[in-house]
Amino acid sequence: MTRALVAARLEPARAAFAAVLRRGLVAWLLALPLALVAARAGSTAAAGASAGGLAVLWLHLPGVLLALAAIVATVDAWPLFGRDREGGALVRRLRRTSLDGCGMAAAGGTVAAAVLLTAAGASFAVACRAFLDLEAPHTFVRVAAAPPSPALDARRDRMVLRGDGTVADAVRLNPLVAWAPGTLFVPVELDVTVDGVRVGRGCRVSGNGEQIVLPLPTPRAVHTLELARVGAATLTLLFPAGSVELRAEAPRSLAMNMALAAACYASPALLALLAAATLRRVLGSPALLTFAVATFAILALVELGPESPALTAGARGRWILGEPLAWRPTVLAALALTAAAAVGPKLAVVGPFRKRRTTRT
Repeated sequence: MTRALVAARLEPARAAFAAVLRRGLVAWLLALPLALVAARAGSTAAAGASAGGLAVLWLHLPGVLLALAAIVATVDAWPLFGRDREGGALVRRLRRTSLDGCGMAAAGGTVAAAVLLTAAGASFAVACRAFLDLEAPHTFVRVAAAPPSPALDARRDRMVLRGDGTVADAVRLNPLVAWAPGTLFVPVELDVTVDGVRVGRGCRVSGNGEQIVLPLPTPRAVHTLELARVGAATLTLLFPAGSVELRAEAPRSLAMNMALAAACYASPALLALLAAATLRRVLGSPALLTFAVATFAILALVELGPESPALTAGARGRWILGEPLAWRPTVLAALALTAAAAVGPKLAVVGPFRKRRTTRT
């Protein structure tokens, strides 16, 4: 009896999981070759390390298509997604739950989407290595600034930063540049010293957004890092948190990194399905499906979830699990939508009842 009850509870998740796997496999077979062709064409136009980063960004294509396929398959698989669907009234009488099984269906569809997205990311990384020299990802550790205002300007030409003893093989610099209006823009040269060993002599900083990576002669545990300006203070260099990092020596798996980055696209798919669950008794199936797809598009454009920062980090050779991705807004939005999906239909029923009672009085 208990086993049958559990199976009945999990039926929406099972139905959505199977439907997403069926439809998602078709989208996977369509999107992955397109992404590889686009990555190959982009790699021929770009050169050097930027070619690999641009190729990785094409993983957005299978991510979007697989997430959309998961949304369409989940809404179509469970009859309580939408008002007045065939068989929906009977299923609703048999399943008296707060979400009418739509929450379990959304969970099952999201898990299936995550499985397909993980496979797409791993296979994309393996296939890209056939025509691109992609670097293995590394974990990056921030270096703490000793002075209260970490900047190199006319008053300060030297700055000492503290490391935590991480065994690193390179130093990454990404300073912000400021200069007075009307003055001549002249790049600044820096000398970088790690524990008394000079690793960068006269490296030029000329603008914001530069990714300057200085390899160490040999991997070592870093405790102090010194930045010294060479020459006149033509520019002011600002070093906010995260602008000076150590690249950990041990490389990570490229296929695993791309798999984790692609799987993040399951996040907006889940939020779109939960948003559709809030209007399941108000909109018909076609309108509800349109609403879910529009919600997914908005979430992807505003970058509320972790999918875009994860792929950007992967394109820069950063280990996804070591990055501060935006999971908190996704979790809070999922909890809020779940509560709205549970309470909304009850309020929709109580509202007309109170209005009718007031009219009779």
